Amino acid sequence: MKRKIFLILLSGFFLSFNLFSQIRLNDVDFHQIRQKKIKKLLQKQKQNNIERFTDLKPSYKEGDNKEHYLTMEQSFLIKEKIDKVWKEYKALNPVKTWSGKMVSFGLEYSQLKNKLFYASEVYKGIELGQVFYLNLKLLRGVYNLAMAFEIVTIDDVNKIIEFSYVNCNKAKGKQELQFVETPEGYTKIIHSTYFKSKSKIRDAALYPFFHQRAIKEFHRNICFSSFEETPVKPAS
Repeated sequence: MKRKIFLILLSGFFLSFNLFSQIRLNDVDFHQIRQKKIKKLLQKQKQNNIERFTDLKPSYKEGDNKEHYLTMEQSFLIKEKIDKVWKEYKALNPVKTWSGKMVSFGLEYSQLKNKLFYASEVYKGIELGQVFYLNLKLLRGVYNLAMAFEIVTIDDVNKIIEFSYVNCNKAKGKQELQFVETPEGYTKIIHSTYFKSKSKIRDAALYPFFHQRAIKEFHRNICFSSFEETPVKPAS
């Protein structure tokens, strides 16, 4: 009986220690984030009772009906072997990848390392549970939009990467990158997006227009010289 009580107390201690050690949103150094919209998104998440980064939840869950979302698809052809391309995407540098005229990197939370990374730090590679905060500069900076998403799938067998928008984003849904080998031995990346928001105007016109450009910038920043884009399948 005493042993059982001891084990229960010990389990409770480790559980409490684990919760205490988890990174909180209050631990974020706002001085290291230059984008105002990302700071506002973090504040909004805190106002919605999100205390720890592990409290963030993907808006798209396994088994969700895709028919409840609008979809759009872009394809990119890279004239390199699929294993090389897959390796490069898994090892991407988030600061470099999301650094362009339209998209900029603000913050990353690593669940595996239980650590925050800012734009001034270098941390390459993607892993399950990572949360990225980005800023989208729209209309040449007249309007800015912050977004946050979590890496939810890294499938080495089928070569699929998925990330889902988390709490308090304007949009809900996920993006899926599927890597396919072509008959010529090259790599085709099919970038599928499933999305919805509270605004029909935003979903029908604004999101597809700006999203298409942001996705193109993302893939170009991976820095493959032999890069070709195929026509976009419009939102449906």
